[in-house]
Parts: sequence; C-alpha cells; structure tokens
Amino acid sequence: MKRVAIIAALICFVGVPSVHAGTISGLAGFSESWNGQVLQWKKGSYTDQNVAGTGSASIPFGLTLPAGYEAGGTQKYPLVLYLHGAGARGNNNNANLTRQTPRFFAHQALTTPQYNAFVLSTQVTSDKRYVDVDWNYGPYDQGAVTITEPMHLTEGLLKYLIDSGNNAVLAAVLGIRADTIDTTRIYVVGDSMGAYGTWDTVGRNPGLYAAAIAAAGSGPKNRLQELQKTPFWAIHGQTDTAVPNSLPNDSDPDGAGSLGMLALIDPGFDNGLSTDLIKLDNYASSDDDPVAWNRFIYSQYPGEYSHATVATEWTTRTSGISKWLFSQRLPEPSTLVLLIAGAAMLSSRPLR
Repeated sequence: MKRVAIIAALICFVGVPSVHAGTISGLAGFSESWNGQVLQWKKGSYTDQNVAGTGSASIPFGLTLPAGYEAGGTQKYPLVLYLHGAGARGNNNNANLTRQTPRFFAHQALTTPQYNAFVLSTQVTSDKRYVDVDWNYGPYDQGAVTITEPMHLTEGLLKYLIDSGNNAVLAAVLGIRADTIDTTRIYVVGDSMGAYGTWDTVGRNPGLYAAAIAAAGSGPKNRLQELQKTPFWAIHGQTDTAVPNSLPNDSDPDGAGSLGMLALIDPGFDNGLSTDLIKLDNYASSDDDPVAWNRFIYSQYPGEYSHATVATEWTTRTSGISKWLFSQRLPEPSTLVLLIAGAAMLSSRPLR
C-alpha cells in the first residue's frame, strides 16, 4: 500500500493527465482586422458541472492560434488566458475578444515569433463576475464558497484544454492538440473585473500559471503565500475611482486595490523605497524593462489617467510587458522523479 501511495503521488506531481470531466462544442468563429492584421478567433462553449454541484453550466470562449500552428506538429506554444472587464460582459462572445488586451496578444501571436501563443478568453454574462466582491473595498477573503460560476468554468476549460486525454475532441472542435500547449508557460492577464479574477485564480491555483498581470484590480488577502509562488505584475491608477487604490492606513488596515495587496505581501512596501521587495516600474520609460527574475512588479499611472484608460490600454502604455511575461517559465517535471516512479513500480520490495 505504501508503494502504491508513493507512486500515485509521484505521478500526480509530474502531471500525467487524466481526462477532464467537462465537454466542449464549437460555435461560429469570428474574425476582424486590427492594426493591419486579420485576427481569427475559433469559438466554442464549455459545459461542466455547475459550481454548486446541482446540475450543469456553460461558458462561451474564443481561442486564437499561434502563427503557423500545426496540430500534428511537435512544437509547443505558451497560452495566454485573458479575463475581461465588466464592460465586456454579455452573451455575444465578441465583446470579450475585441478589447485591446486580447487583440494585442493575438496580434503578437501572429506577427512576433518570440510571442507566438494561444490566446484564450471566456465571457461572463451581465449578471455575474469573475469574483463576486465589492470593488470599493480591495483585498478580500477567498474561500471554497467564494468561487463564482464563471471562474469555476474558466478554470475547468483551461484544465480541459491542457489535458491530452481530450485530444480527439480538441482536434475535431478546435483543430488543436492539448500536448501542443506548453504547460510550463501558461499566463493569465486581466483588466478591472478580470484583474480581480487574475489575482483570484492565481491564489487558488499556485503552480498552474507561469506569470500573471492584473490591471486595476485587487485580490485575496488570505492567499498571500500562494500568490508569492507566481511572478506577478500589478498595474493601477493613482487616483482610480472605480477600483480605489491605496496603501493600508489607520481607517483601512488592508488598503485597497493593487497597493493594498502589494503592501500585504510586502509589509514594508511604501511605493517608493529601494528596499521594497516589489519592484516599481516606470510605465512611461521605454528602457525601464523589468528583468525576468522580478517576481512582483508595480506600475502606477498618475492621476490624469482614468480607470478605463489604465484597465484597457495597459498593454501599449506599459513598457516591457511582453518581454517580461514570455520570459517566465515553470520548472520542467523532474526526470529523476519519473525514474523514481518507474523504479517503484518495478520493485518487488515495499518502499520505506
């Protein structure tokens, strides 16, 4: 029994896939021209057990493929998961794809070889959120009961797409294979409501994402250790009125927005000192590109930049975003662990 338990643990550790329970179906695709490049989105719907466990629920999504993608090839590509803001909510599965952020990454995926990637985005209906919290109060407590239907389904879809047990369905519906997604380079980025979702899913899934970027949001104050396992870039306006942004103070010990989260992660963070664990980025300087090892970066826009400007235009207004994001990678599964697992399976003696 000891040998079986250890082998099972090792297999889980190295990520041997099992078929994920959900299902996907295809929808009519969507294409548009943006910055001189035609962006083509494959569309689908993902269905799984609802978050309450009482029935099923579905969420629509769009997916773009890297330039020159071949489903039968051996090349692996990163995947960028985009979580949209409140203004892109709806039922058309278009508004989430026509924000600047997904366009930016989809455009890069076709035009810039080092940034070739899958780009994935789900859409939340107008009555729901990725994280159901009050945006005025910043850091919140995350728990099993706080996961929303859209977040539950989005995470389920992502796990479905990277499960090679689903290759036959993925090939038929989307023309892709799970094993062409590089699971050491899955990134999550979000705007406003989607920035809350970014903080939330990183805190809920330490070790899944290689890096995250959240513009104008906040996160779970009880997941600080989990969050510190993922390189993170937070972006926010200094005087954001839609999602307030402030360091902790006597009347609000948790602070608000990105500043509140970063100060909780680094209690000495004051948005200025060189001793801060969180690196400050000069968003306006083209030569201020944070290096890959910076695990927490904060870019703050001055007061004249509105919430909407920061949340929807950060991709082109903040320097070094793509260079930093795509340089992040999770460690590969250890060959030694695989050898140990194989030896344990062949051994006739109980492991001690």
